[in-house]
Amino acid sequence: MDRLSTNLIASQARISVGNLYQFYPNKDAILCDLLRRWQEQTVEVLNDLDARFAKGIQPEECIDGILRALGCNTALNSPGYWNLRAALERSPELSQFSHEQHEPIRDRITGLYEACAMPVQDTKAGGVGMLRSQVTMACLYTLSQTATGDRQEEILERSRQILMTAFDL
Repeated sequence: MDRLSTNLIASQARISVGNLYQFYPNKDAILCDLLRRWQEQTVEVLNDLDARFAKGIQPEECIDGILRALGCNTALNSPGYWNLRAALERSPELSQFSHEQHEPIRDRITGLYEACAMPVQDTKAGGVGMLRSQVTMACLYTLSQTATGDRQEEILERSRQILMTAFDL
């Protein structure tokens, strides 16, 4: 992301740098807006899952639903998203913003797991709850790095197995 400049962003967006600066004061503001938009879209997908799960669902179906809705959604779970996240985490000024944007996502996923009778415990206090949250994120990251098709189905199945183990199912 260090090589990313407002000139490059403007060029890719096919607008002038002057027009870009009418909306964003700097590159960091653009990156923050991208993460904020991603967070809103992700919460929307998780809300849809929550509505679906409200009818009662088995833990295995919950894991599959989360992995498919987030992990296989290339608009939400792309290598570009993970690169953006890493870039924000490296910046002392933007790291806190990144954590604030990811906290509602983590909380929503935790809520979905708990609604499916899979107690997560406190993900902020460490221990098993944090481990389960981190395992979920690792599975999503791996899916983002895998092309669609047979290989992705294999990674999806392995991710399911890993999460089932993490939840003692």
